Amino acid sequence: MIPADETNAGSDPPMTAASFAHDIRQSLFAIHMAVRLLERSRENEQQFIELCRSIEVERQRASDLINRLLEESKPE
Repeated sequence: MIPADETNAGSDPPMTAASFAHDIRQSLFAIHMAVRLLERSRENEQQFIELCRSIEVERQRASDLINRLLEESKPE
């Protein structure tokens, strides 16, 4: 488990490697599925826009997870 530090007190609990991997895989799978749907929905502009937004949301989520892991991994 990644140790908590004082700057993380009161926020999210420390992240384990397993929970980090699960969360990253979940985001990557969501991105994968959105891309597959984009390939099939070229005629529907509204669906295209929604899928692009979904990809951006999951990309940001993955980035936030990585930043959290790096922050929690800093030595005290």
